[in-house]
Amino acid sequence: MGTGSHSSILKATAWTGSSQVAVLAMGLVRSKLTAVLLGPSGVGLTGTYLTIAGFIGGIAELGIPPSGVRAVAEACATGDEAKVRRTAAALRAAMLATGVVGMVVALALAYPVSVMTFGSRERWVDLALLSVTVLLANYASGQRAFLQGAQRVRDVARCQVVSTFAGLVVGGGLLWAFGERGIVAALVANGVAAVVVFGRETRRGGGSVAAGASWGEALRD
Repeated sequence: MGTGSHSSILKATAWTGSSQVAVLAMGLVRSKLTAVLLGPSGVGLTGTYLTIAGFIGGIAELGIPPSGVRAVAEACATGDEAKVRRTAAALRAAMLATGVVGMVVALALAYPVSVMTFGSRERWVDLALLSVTVLLANYASGQRAFLQGAQRVRDVARCQVVSTFAGLVVGGGLLWAFGERGIVAALVANGVAAVVVFGRETRRGGGSVAAGASWGEALRD
């Protein structure tokens, strides 16, 4: 392994580590902000919503992102832009489809989950709206998988920091303005931020193949 390879690995590790530290720090700030604005009950409610959405979203992904990373990496290694385009389109279509299914499942389970978790139907509307985060998280995960497969580690790290910061600012504003009723909106804002930031990055430079890939190409694959 040459000096250049060692240097690339060190840089990738530095970017990944730095972004994780930044994201962790902003997560702590978000938790503190939630506690200050909403109190312990708000922190608990936020955690419950995140657990529910994360559980359904994790199942909905069907393990596609890791496979997508490998598929994109293999396609990029061939140097065949058409193959990269088809792989990107297939990944995007798969994550969108599973995201929609996950959202529908979360929507269908909103009422019974509200009754089982909170002992009443009081939260079912919030849980129904929370289903949108499943779709957003799935789609953003596909975009992140494309960047990882294309070995754009620096871009992934930057997107994670920027999207987390944007979600923190917008989400914090929603919690300040609407209190407990703004929790779901804040979580949706986090998802939107991830989709927008990662989506913009996949359309920049070499990632333009992801934007240019057609649904027809994905379906033919």
